[in-house]
Amino acid sequence: MAVCVVCGEAKPDAVERVELPLRSVVCTDCLTKAEAEPDVPEQWDVDAGLELVAQAPVEDPRAGVPDVCRYCGAAVLWYETAKRGRPIAIEVHQFPTWQIAPGHRWRVDGNGLAHNLGRANPTDDCNVCHWDACPQRPEPTHSEPLQVLWRNRRRQRFDSDTGDWHMTRGNS
Repeated sequence: MAVCVVCGEAKPDAVERVELPLRSVVCTDCLTKAEAEPDVPEQWDVDAGLELVAQAPVEDPRAGVPDVCRYCGAAVLWYETAKRGRPIAIEVHQFPTWQIAPGHRWRVDGNGLAHNLGRANPTDDCNVCHWDACPQRPEPTHSEPLQVLWRNRRRQRFDSDTGDWHMTRGNS
């Protein structure tokens, strides 16, 4: 006696049905019910689905992933570079493009990808890579605003254990 895969009962009329997918073992009662009530695809309420989609919050890909530099504690936003898809830490504030040296100007597009502008000089603001202003790296010599930011951060000491900033004397 075989066991029907639908009802799970051992019945003498449960036999392998070659007309069914995977040649399933099904009893006559279950086969009759399946033939009388075929599977009908569910009717989807498209309007309700569109309403749910409209209410769902959508993340702005240009927002970046907020983080803190593990070396200096400054706030950064992580993006992928458009050219190679590598992660890059971008400063949270922007600078006038004319104050940033060519090759150090970045722009985040609508898809959340960071593009190095190279020598391009748009008339508005641009982003800069955090490594150009991190006080744990050499002082930037190519941009006065980045030098000011670097020096201000250099005067502060970040305690990574407590997450506190402490003022220090001099440039140490």
